[in-house]
Amino acid sequence: MLLEFIISWNADNGHVARGRPSHEVSVVESSAEQRVLQDCLDETEWLLYTPEGDPVDDLPGNRRTAHATVELRESRWLVTDLYLEEPGTC
Repeated sequence: MLLEFIISWNADNGHVARGRPSHEVSVVESSAEQRVLQDCLDETEWLLYTPEGDPVDDLPGNRRTAHATVELRESRWLVTDLYLEEPGTC
C-alpha cells in the first residue's frame, strides 16, 4: 500500500524516474505456489526528476534490502507482500 501511495504521489506531482534499478535477488523460501525473496535493490542509477528535467532532490540513489512474497495465481506470479528497508541496508 505504501508503494502504491509513493507511485501515485510521484505521478500526481509530475515526477519522472530515469535510469533503471538493478537487482540481486535470492530465494529464501520456496514451495509450489509461493516464493519468499530477498533482494538488494540498487537505486543508484534510478532517480526522480521534475518534468523540466531537474532532480527532485539532491539525494543520490542508494542500495536497500527488499523482502517480497510472490504467489502463483491463475498461472501468474503476483507480488502479495513487499517490504523495503531503509537506504544503505545492503
